[in-house]
Amino acid sequence: TDARDEDALRYLAEDIDWFLKHDAPYYQYKDHPRVTIVLLHYGETSARTLKALRNLAHTTYENFDILLVDNNSPDKFSERFEREVLPQIPERLRERIRLISNPANLGYTGANNQAARLALAAGSDYVLFFNNDALIEKDGIQKMIDAIKDRPEIGAASPGLWVYQEDGQAESL
Repeated sequence: TDARDEDALRYLAEDIDWFLKHDAPYYQYKDHPRVTIVLLHYGETSARTLKALRNLAHTTYENFDILLVDNNSPDKFSERFEREVLPQIPERLRERIRLISNPANLGYTGANNQAARLALAAGSDYVLFFNNDALIEKDGIQKMIDAIKDRPEIGAASPGLWVYQEDGQAESL
């Protein structure tokens, strides 16, 4: 492994420790699978990531946490997160967010894989990869869980995808 992989593994170990120490809110949902939502931030304005987080605050699914990965963004997102971004996030969501500040850009796939390994090592049943330009219906997580929970042959699920045009019309992909 190269130094970048070793750094990523070290951060992964530290983050697993954090998750295991902060697991208390999830005991009350033992009948519902635990979902970790992975949200990457790199180079965009904070407004896009903030919009995605606000959207997630409206989910009706309760047993979830969020791994927000700053993939060594040039906009200094990690440095500004607690001071500028966190106060704008609905309070119900704040305790569920874990910010990972990567010391190097691991790329889209590398950062998602890093977060998935962390989530699964910390006991999550499912990982939802959520782009910061996406929105999800308030019951979208529950619908995906319902579709796959009793079907072990299913390895992945995705919600329906829609593209919204400038005129407000939605088009299914």
